[in-house]
Amino acid sequence: MSQITEVTLKLASSDKPLVSKGKKVNIGDPLVKSFIDETEQLNLCKILNIKPQKLEKFLKIKIGANVKAGDILAQNKKLFKKTLLKAPVSGTLVMLNKDQGLVGIKRQIESPNSLISWFHGEVIEVTKDKIMLKVDGLIITSKEGKGKPVKGILKVIKSPISIYDLPTDLKSVILAIKTAHSDIIAKADALGAMAVIAEKIEQPSFKLPYLLIERIDDIINFNDYEVMVYGDEKQILILNKENKPAINK
Repeated sequence: MSQITEVTLKLASSDKPLVSKGKKVNIGDPLVKSFIDETEQLNLCKILNIKPQKLEKFLKIKIGANVKAGDILAQNKKLFKKTLLKAPVSGTLVMLNKDQGLVGIKRQIESPNSLISWFHGEVIEVTKDKIMLKVDGLIITSKEGKGKPVKGILKVIKSPISIYDLPTDLKSVILAIKTAHSDIIAKADALGAMAVIAEKIEQPSFKLPYLLIERIDDIINFNDYEVMVYGDEKQILILNKENKPAINK
């Protein structure tokens, strides 16, 4: 099998593409840097020992303004004492609860879940909304899934199985079965399986990556192929048997 498939990766407004048009990518290359919102909470009334209704009198920076770490946010001057509150981080000053005198500094931090390539291919288009790539292999989309990209040898079992007749040689295997009961999944995980593909999963609340597909028969022809399973993207990538890493020039 030798096939090229086009893949579209949708981007959130805060995502930062790390590739450009024409870039060759290999498995493991970073594609997108993602960011998440984080808010540093500050109870100004408790810190400054003031009443919530008087909070805005003591603020040195307006709500909604950008602040830098070290900027003075609020100040309470007394006869023999002056209390200063400095911003611990940079971001935007927001009101979280006026009745409690609770404010926050909202900022974006890099997510630990930034997107990594699970295929070999080439970038054909990059916009603020998406990245389009030509990928070496065949993409099959599932109806549900969960988990980060994992690679293994596809092992398709069409007939019903139980925990007692499950194959024991599952190390680095992507196991595809009709119905995945919780005890089968637990044993497959213990035996080193990388992911589970099934038409029905009894309790999809486990750590092993998984995909739900309409019919196991749709992938039976790819038994013993090397595949990538990306649960979060609901995709199976059937790798070309002669597939080799792309070379950046």
